[in-house]
Amino acid sequence: MTLEPAGGAIDIGIVTVNEAAMRSFYEELLGLPVVGEVPTGADRIVKLQCGSSAIKLYVLAAQPEAGSGAGHYLAATGIRYFTIPVRNLRATVETCREAGVSVVTDVVEPRPGLIAALIADPDGNTIELMETQ
Repeated sequence: MTLEPAGGAIDIGIVTVNEAAMRSFYEELLGLPVVGEVPTGADRIVKLQCGSSAIKLYVLAAQPEAGSGAGHYLAATGIRYFTIPVRNLRATVETCREAGVSVVTDVVEPRPGLIAALIADPDGNTIELMETQ
């Protein structure tokens, strides 16, 4: 059997207990609109639209047993970062920097015609921003 994706997007789920800071970062700073909230018992999922994909903040009502394993994205295995294609990379990075967001790697050109930067959200999750020129 071969996986047959049903769409052109993958949704990302981020588990957090830091709701106010995470929502401020994704909704206000990055400007991603909320397209739904789903209660899951005492917890809930806040779904944010990001192009044809979604970022789902799974907001826990109680502190989990284990931490996030946050740290440099190359410090451990597993899903350590995700990429958001953008049209305004330099302006986005500058806005984030002015807002006090951690810029993990400033704008670089990994290959001709492509620029990228790494930022971290309030929980320390690494986000690669990428622009094709």
